[in-house]
Parts: sequence; structure tokens; C-alpha cells
Amino acid sequence: MRTEKMRLLFICNEYPPADHGGIGTFVFTLGRNLAADGIHVEVIGLDRKQLKTRRQMEQGVWVTRLAPPLRGRRLLQWGRYDVAEQLLERMYLSKMAKNLCFQQNIDLVESYDWSGPIWFHPGCRLLVRMHGAHSAHALYEGRRSLRFVAYAEKKNLKMADALIGVSRHISELTLRAARLGNKDFQVIHNGVDTSTFFPKNDLIRSENEVLFVGTVNRRKGIYEFFAAIPFVLEAVPHAKFTVIGRLPATDLDRKKLIDELYSFVPADRRGAITFTDVRPYEEMPSRYCRAACAVFPSLAEAFGLTCVEAMACGTPVVMTSRASGPEIVEDSVSGILCEPADSQKLANAIITLLKDRALRVYLSKNAVEKVSRDFDIRRQIKANLQFYSGVIS
Repeated sequence: MRTEKMRLLFICNEYPPADHGGIGTFVFTLGRNLAADGIHVEVIGLDRKQLKTRRQMEQGVWVTRLAPPLRGRRLLQWGRYDVAEQLLERMYLSKMAKNLCFQQNIDLVESYDWSGPIWFHPGCRLLVRMHGAHSAHALYEGRRSLRFVAYAEKKNLKMADALIGVSRHISELTLRAARLGNKDFQVIHNGVDTSTFFPKNDLIRSENEVLFVGTVNRRKGIYEFFAAIPFVLEAVPHAKFTVIGRLPATDLDRKKLIDELYSFVPADRRGAITFTDVRPYEEMPSRYCRAACAVFPSLAEAFGLTCVEAMACGTPVVMTSRASGPEIVEDSVSGILCEPADSQKLANAIITLLKDRALRVYLSKNAVEKVSRDFDIRRQIKANLQFYSGVIS
């Protein structure tokens, strides 16, 4: 396997500390670990907060943050969708990535499916990782996708020299949505850094804190979670609920969402709920390690990385039985699988964990072993390097 001279470029428009979600976290974790192994790693992406393009070394990774080429100019419409900025940004990112490939003698570019971030091939081997395309989620949820975004996503998938999926579920769904069902792909699950996410025995674990980690929106099952809270409080009156995740950007939208969620819970019990914005990456292990359990009731989930992080910390989890949930959790062994739309069943799973300490200990032990066996970042790095080497050669 060729690794000693491998030179990689990741396309990522959300590389931390920029506003980021799962893709940003994934590239951040994988990139740093690859760099620590001696691989030359570059990251390039658009950062809307940048007024001027800059390139600098960040924890062993060369990061190029591009200032957007256009700011709010509306030149072209595709249906109801304003594509001028979107199209030109993709073309600009593609051009800059291609230039960087030439300047740095890059062997392989890794991009992703969601939004179709590049417009043309970078000129060296291109790998697209399927994290969960907009069109795939639209198909899964039975709604129409945005035409331009769906077109861009399909364009990225078609021009890829190789495809990886973070789960079998999302890989098959994405290719079905793009009508590319004949394309080959390999599944390599996301991994977590178990030197960062592990049980911290010096921290006192709560007996009653229920943790929700993820973007606070409908897809992540936040409404289903809040619908279950009254049932939990009825059975476990001292239960506390902590929600950590990205809320809507504007004060008005944030208040509207929180008011909608609070409507599920009696007014005199809302003090049991705490909302916390996205926390720094290095803070999350202690957050997981202090919770009695963590709940991930997603209606659609490409790969539940936050669930794996919680499991790595020995936190008992309630995981969605939909989508990729069964690829992560063995029901009643390394966690509890639950249909998120059934609020009573979701509540019962939480209640069971809060009341049964022996079960929490059992699931905790198995979860840590499961992550070490199947999702440790070191194993995933080895699998990725083997795949990269095959694509390059």
C-alpha cells in the first residue's frame, strides 16, 4: 500500500472553526490523524466569514479558506432558486482546487455529495464520499428536492473516479435518488478518536440527565424527543434534559422553534430542559461522560457520528431504528434501537435506562467495545488509506 508519499486534498466548505456540521467534523478528525501519520493533507473550501483568502497550517493540515467570489449578487434564476452565487462559487472552488492540485502535486482529491460543491473535475483522481445528499434526504422524506442542488449533486457523483459511503443505507439511497444505481461504491463507516472520546472515570456521571446532541431540527427528531419528555417526567420526575446543537440563526426563528418545542411540555416542568448552542469539539467528551444516557431519535440519518461519540464515552444510547441506526447499534446489546415517531416507546426506552443502573452499565461496556472494534478512527484511517491507494494506482 502506497502511503509514504501520498498527497491528499479535501474539499470542505465547513472546516472548523468555521460553522460546521458532520462533514466538517469528519474532515477535521480524519485530516488531523492522516497528517499525524505523515500524510501531506490539504483542505480547501469557501468560508463566508473570510474577507480575504488565506492559507495556513492548522494542526498539521494545510488549510485554504477562500473568500466567496460573489456576495449577494443575483444574476440568474433556475425556477425559484437563485443559482448565480451558487454556480459561480462552485466554479471558483473547482478552479482553485485544480490550481492547488497542480501546485502541490496532489494525488487524490476527496469531496462529498451534499450540495455538489465542485463544478468540474480537479484533474487528478477524484473520490466523492456519500455523507447524505440533499436529494437523498428528499427522497427518503417523500418531498421534492431543489432542482439545481439535485443536479449539482448528481454531477459530482457522476464525475467521481470512486465512491465511498459512510453507511450502506445512505449509499444506496443517494445513488437511487441520483438514478445512478449501477455505480460501484465501498462502505467505510465514520470513526471517532478514542483517545479523545473514552469513559472518564474521574467525572461523576449523572443519574438523571438525558442528553440530545445534534442540529435542532425536524430531521434529527427534536419534535419526537420533546413529545416523549412529558412521559419521562411522569415516570422520573427528577429527570433533566440537555439539548446541545445548532439552533436557527435568527432570534425570531430561534424563539419560534423553542416555543414550538416547549408546547409539548407542561409550563411548570420546562425548567427541566436546558438548551445549549454547539459546544467546542474538545468539550464534548466530558458532556457525554456526565450524562446518564443520550438520545438520537433521527428521522433520517446518514451516519450517526454523535451517537458513536457517546458510545465511545460509555454513555448508554437510545438510537433511531431508522436509516443507518441498525448499522451502528446492536439492539439491547450496545444500545437501544427505537422507532422515533412512537413517543411512548421512545419515552419508555429513556425511562428504562434512567431506572435500571445495571442495564446502563451493561450497555456502556458493550458500547465501548463496539466502538473500539468497529468505529475506532485508527481502523478507519487504515481502511481509507487502503482505498485511497487503490484509487490512485
